[in-house]
Amino acid sequence: MIILPPEEKKSSPLAKWIFRILVALCVFIGMSLFGLSILAGTSDAHRHGLEQAMSNIFRSRVEITTLKTFNVFPQFLIDTEDVNGQGSTGEKNFHAGQIKIAFALVDLLQERGFIEDFQVTDLHLQPGMVGQQELVFSSIRIIPATLGTAPYVKIEGNYGGTPLAGSIELTPVPRRGRPSYRFTPGKKLQLTLGKFHLDGQVGDNKEDFQEIRDISLKLEGEEVLTGSVLIKPVDGKFALHISFKLGASTGKLIYVPSSSHQNLSFDTAVLEDFTADRPLWARLAKAWHEDVVRSVSVKQDKSLSADKVSFTIKSLVGSPAGENISGSFVYTPDHIVGWWQGQLSGIQSQNAKIPASGSVNCALLKLVPKNEVWLSDYVLTMLPPYTVKGKLEIHESTGRVKYQTLAVAEKQSVLGENVSDFITYHHQLGLAGHKVCPDLSELSPPPAIVKPEAVTTPAAAPAVAQP
Repeated sequence: MIILPPEEKKSSPLAKWIFRILVALCVFIGMSLFGLSILAGTSDAHRHGLEQAMSNIFRSRVEITTLKTFNVFPQFLIDTEDVNGQGSTGEKNFHAGQIKIAFALVDLLQERGFIEDFQVTDLHLQPGMVGQQELVFSSIRIIPATLGTAPYVKIEGNYGGTPLAGSIELTPVPRRGRPSYRFTPGKKLQLTLGKFHLDGQVGDNKEDFQEIRDISLKLEGEEVLTGSVLIKPVDGKFALHISFKLGASTGKLIYVPSSSHQNLSFDTAVLEDFTADRPLWARLAKAWHEDVVRSVSVKQDKSLSADKVSFTIKSLVGSPAGENISGSFVYTPDHIVGWWQGQLSGIQSQNAKIPASGSVNCALLKLVPKNEVWLSDYVLTMLPPYTVKGKLEIHESTGRVKYQTLAVAEKQSVLGENVSDFITYHHQLGLAGHKVCPDLSELSPPPAIVKPEAVTTPAAAPAVAQP
């Protein structure tokens, strides 16, 4: 009897591949957990890495004094204390006592927009970052839902010392191990600053902007402005794109707090909204200066540098009326200098030389402050073939505007006025790019030659008779 050795069984190729996949998964999971444990921590290396990441986000040099917690898995959690931001020139931009933020790692990786915790305390944004005053957030935190009350972000602080409070409703994410929230369109938003109160709704959130819609701004309980806001960067800088309705006028303001150049455009500007007795803009400006800035006029702040506002008006309604009007103004505490051009109609004047309509190709304006009134050094409107010289007064508190025609010349002229300020601000006002007043240098009268005064020395002084 011959006994043969047992037949060797060959393993299935399918079983080999299943085994290999399982081993690979085990190794991958093990390495991932090991990597996550290495990433988490509070060492100097972790702190410096987080500083670099935050510097890239805030476009400032960020320094973290204390890194209390830095965890990646299963919850991405950062808890820091005493955080400082500096600009490129070394000036201090902001300081925060604490910044704490938490996400589920899977939510963060999949960009779901869910957040589990957010706390900021004692955050100081220096003047120039968001307006001319220091903005302080003493507390920003998520308030969990209670019986009958939805969760919301609570904001407390002040702007230039004026109390500030706000809230943004959140939507809870159901069926989660840890409380999780998200911002959803339609949720209420409100903000109170001194006498001003703003209501709105959270709008669309896209990769490059956040919308706030259905805004209603009230001053002492009376609605004065409606519109919407897009929070969208301009050239990498934080910016507010404010679409508004003020009275019967509609337009958009692109406001970049850290920039000295703002843009204002009107689809329709109704002259009555800006020249009537106690117009809305004057009431807003007065309340802002008295209640927030705490000065009757911005011209009293001598520390302000020269800023610029560019504007366009598609349709001007009133007397006069106009269309396609544009201009730029530079304003400082000591003067306002600017130009405008466009098409006018319905001009009413007692001077028969001034036409009822025409194209203004070069209008120059300079205002200087006197108490609460801005008075014109000159107002020159070149309405070919005439040049009209006028006088303008704008009262800041009441909004009262007065204009008077002083002279009319039958040629392009500055009527003896020294317009050298426009030469000084030639580039800032964009005169060349907009082809405004191309012959301005020829029209400007030469500066007066001042002869040096003789210096009297004690030896040359005349003798004084003694009694």
